[in-house]
Order: sequence, then structure tokens, then C-alpha cells
Amino acid sequence: MSRRELADLGLTVGDSGDLGSLIDPQAKAEIKDRLDRLVEDLEEALTRGDDAAAEAVRSERDAIAKYLAGAIGLRGRGRRTGSTAERARVKVTRLIGRALNQIAEQHPRLRTHLNAVTRGEFCSYRPSPGEDSSWIT
Repeated sequence: MSRRELADLGLTVGDSGDLGSLIDPQAKAEIKDRLDRLVEDLEEALTRGDDAAAEAVRSERDAIAKYLAGAIGLRGRGRRTGSTAERARVKVTRLIGRALNQIAEQHPRLRTHLNAVTRGEFCSYRPSPGEDSSWIT
């Protein structure tokens, strides 16, 4: 694609410079320690029958998981912030998601089939083995 075609899609071409990782090794270690403590806290709360405390622990654990999902990429590597590649990944993921939502409105069965589309650093289409993915056009 030309730079003009990419610009029309809202994408830019330039160096892959970035602002660094979203999470550093020390933060990863501290988060792992906190998650380990949360496992213990949850077990204690469940043993005591303290549903409110257990729910608070689950809520914190879920918040940490959500943060990590955005901060850590494939194979546990920290995502780079501000990089051209990261901006493109986010944009492509968002556009594919929007397209899938529009497909769902018109053809729910096709949308269910397209759950085989994975998004992220690499996008792929992998239907389940044995699934009939033949189409009449």
C-alpha cells in the first residue's frame, strides 16, 4: 500500500520508536507477589465464610488481570507504548471488532462462526477443526 492509502485508513508510516514498555520487570514482580497474596486472602475469606471479603479480593484480582491484559503481550513481554506497531495493532483490533459487531446485526450465525478470528499483535482466522466452513457464494 502507498503512504497515501495508509493515511486514508488513518494509519501512518514512520520509525517504530516508542516510549518504552507499559510495565517494567520490577512492576511485574510486585504484581505477581500481590496476586499470590490475593490467592491466600481469597482462601482465608472463603474459609471464614466472609462473602464480602471474598468479593473484594475477586474484584481486585479482576482489576489486576484487566491491567495485565493491556500491559503484557504475547509470551509475557511488556507491550511497548507509543510505538507505530502498537497504534496500528489497537486500530486494527478496533476496526475488526466494529466490523464483527456490524456483521452480528445482519447475520448472527456468521458472526458466531467468525469467533474464529483472533485479534491482537497477530490476527488470524482459524475455524474449529471439523467445522464446516464451506460457503456458497
